[in-house]
Amino acid sequence: MKNFYTFLLVGYTVFSFGQNKLEGIYCVDNPTGDFFECLEFKGNGFSFEEGGHGGIHSYGSGTFDQTDKYLILNYNQTKPLELSYHKLKFWINSNPVIDLKVNAMDLKGNKIRGANIFVSNSKYGVVADTLGYGQLKLEKKDQNLELIISYLGYVRETIQLRQDFNYEIDVYLKEGSMPTPILHQTDTLKINQYKKDSFEVINKNSRVRGWNKRLQEN
Repeated sequence: MKNFYTFLLVGYTVFSFGQNKLEGIYCVDNPTGDFFECLEFKGNGFSFEEGGHGGIHSYGSGTFDQTDKYLILNYNQTKPLELSYHKLKFWINSNPVIDLKVNAMDLKGNKIRGANIFVSNSKYGVVADTLGYGQLKLEKKDQNLELIISYLGYVRETIQLRQDFNYEIDVYLKEGSMPTPILHQTDTLKINQYKKDSFEVINKNSRVRGWNKRLQEN
């Protein structure tokens, strides 16, 4: 009989807690709309994004454990960033002038008209034409060069170049800001209370923070 009551107690506890299992998207309320911070729970996994008007500042994903006292977020599935990158061809140049040709594109290969192509701390620079192309002829100096390709709303690309070569460079710029991935991190959040469509945690400063469920649009 004692074992029977123990079984009933355990079963009731699991059932009651199961009603509070987190599922869906929960966000911290921000009346001004200056920033956002959201967690999405699905099955045993979660994803996190935090940012503002400039885009996503940090993100991560992984698995989570949930009890009546703690929410444990294990960032063990965060995917690496997709960044700006470049491909270059080069050949030895014995002339006193460096010939530098650049094609600026986004990650899908679309040409970026008006991209800024310039050498750091120098007078050399050009704006890409309608085909995303720009060419520079540089005087050789003792030090190597730092080439920067940028465009408003894209992550800039910086390339280190040697003085004794000519270059043809294809540059692929990532649109948006460059968020910080949350990797190999475990956050243990103390639960203040669960509600039907929200939950509250106590942060490191002993302040209560509420996360409210976002209604899904049909």
